[in-house]
Parts: sequence; structure tokens; C-alpha cells
Amino acid sequence: MKSFGWFVVGVVSGLVAGHQVAKTPAGKAIVAELTAIGREFTNGVKEGYAEGSAKPIPKAKS
Repeated sequence: MKSFGWFVVGVVSGLVAGHQVAKTPAGKAIVAELTAIGREFTNGVKEGYAEGSAKPIPKAKS
């Protein structure tokens, strides 16, 4: 239970720090860049999943 408490403290601290950084002009630029990178990554995952699910599944040889 002690480690879960430290985990929660870390998550809350990170959120507070991120909120403070996002208030500055330089922080806004960093957040915008990270958001763009995240969207690019998720779009790549979506495209890869769509390509994989569009292929027919080969039948097993018996």
C-alpha cells in the first residue's frame, strides 16, 4: 500500500508540474509539440491496425 501512495504522489506531482509549465509560452510550445507527436503515433497505430485487419486470415493446414 505504501508504494501505491508514492505512485499517487508522483502522478499528482507530475500533473501539477505539467499544468504550471503549460502556462508559460515556452511550455505551451512544448505541449503542442508533444501533442503533435502523440497524434502522429496514434494515427500510425490506427493505420497499421486497419491494414492488418483488412488482410484475409490464412487457413491453417491440416
